[in-house]
Amino acid sequence: MSDAATFRLAASVRAWVIARRVVGNHEPFFAPIAAFVALNAARGERGRNAVRLLFGVVIGIVAGELTTAALGGGYGSLALAVFGATAVARALGGAPIMIAQAAAGAILTVAVANGEAGTQRLVDALIGVG
Repeated sequence: MSDAATFRLAASVRAWVIARRVVGNHEPFFAPIAAFVALNAARGERGRNAVRLLFGVVIGIVAGELTTAALGGGYGSLALAVFGATAVARALGGAPIMIAQAAAGAILTVAVANGEAGTQRLVDALIGVG
């Protein structure tokens, strides 16, 4: 395993531990994903990559939460949340990582929400990008 891969792996584990043990999130899946993806760039691009990722994840989570709050769960909610998230990310002139993370954030939010909205997923993503 390369040094860069080891670094990303360690950052993912640290983000998961912080979200789980410090913040008390019982399912901190956004934190390790955000940490790994944010660091998946050249050294000079990591900060910019993290900001793009964060904007995408926030757009996706908000779209997923609003859709879940309004319609509950299900495949229709999933489709609407993903469409809305990617449309907003594109309208904001988002880079490909922002658009992809908006879609992923919406998918994960609706898929694990069990028809219930919650803010913990946003906190989780902020920890991972941090």
